[in-house]
Amino acid sequence: MHKNGLLDSAMFESYTIDEMRGVMSTNIDDEEILWLHDYSTKFKTTTDRFNPYKYINYTLNYGYYRPKYYSQENYDMWDEKYNLSKYNIPYKAGSPKLWIVFEEGAVCGGLSKTACNLYGVWGY
Repeated sequence: MHKNGLLDSAMFESYTIDEMRGVMSTNIDDEEILWLHDYSTKFKTTTDRFNPYKYINYTLNYGYYRPKYYSQENYDMWDEKYNLSKYNIPYKAGSPKLWIVFEEGAVCGGLSKTACNLYGVWGY
């Protein structure tokens, strides 16, 4: 990502190696790192880009294991909306991915983890 200019180079290059590891430590799969970086570019301001509430509704009624997120009949719909195939995002039951959190919503933990992931995929 650094070599391809996808990180804030001025910021990232000032970090020590240990700081770089800390910044790039996310709790999402490798495939989702590039996906989230690119997906977040739809927000033109950094205020919106790093605001997890722009991605996720705060709700208590989420269900990440609902069959609609894993059925083959719905794959094309989710792929069109989230570009899953472009990033090789796995699509299998029992393995919820971040795009499902975006669909279902979350509470404070999901929102804060998403914010940390957003900062990480941009090198902050």
